[in-house]
Amino acid sequence: MKKTGFLKQLYYCYLSKPASDRAIYRLAAQLEINSILEIGISSLERTCRLIEISHRFCEQPVQYTGIDMFEAGAEGTAKVGLKLAHVELKKTGAKVKLTPGDPYSSLSRSANLLSNVDLLLIGSEVDEMALSRSWFYIPRILKEDACVMIEKTTAGGATSFDELTTQDVQALAEKPFKAKQQRSPMDLYQPQAESNRRAA
Repeated sequence: MKKTGFLKQLYYCYLSKPASDRAIYRLAAQLEINSILEIGISSLERTCRLIEISHRFCEQPVQYTGIDMFEAGAEGTAKVGLKLAHVELKKTGAKVKLTPGDPYSSLSRSANLLSNVDLLLIGSEVDEMALSRSWFYIPRILKEDACVMIEKTTAGGATSFDELTTQDVQALAEKPFKAKQQRSPMDLYQPQAESNRRAA
């Protein structure tokens, strides 16, 4: 498996571009990440770097699962080719599983095959409606102390990350049922401030 050297790790964490991705690299350096689930692959380069840093602290290859629309993504979004993604991610030495499709349909099919996820990373271009329906499946696949990071993009094109707590994730998973019982529209949880709990 491909491991990033210490100096390269420092570069990724503090000097690499875009600067917003550094928070994710620092997170990988701080936590022992053995299993990653990424919904919406915003950048293959970022994902490869994240896996390489995680390998520095793992005896076994990282388990990586990627859910993305790939070539079927909506017009105007950054599309990642399925074949290219598989080739580049396999170079890291991780155990890679790529699932084409939206979050809801993909997780409804594969949630029972996923477990003990340490890091859930959700890209900024993921369809909100499909994501809102998929939260039901997410608590069961996460480790108790898993980290959940959601990428967001401002009107100016800048990106940053919000961290969700275990309580946030559970509330999102229960939201559709509560909304149905109350016969009111489902409200998506929208983090108001960028978290610095672990990624600072």
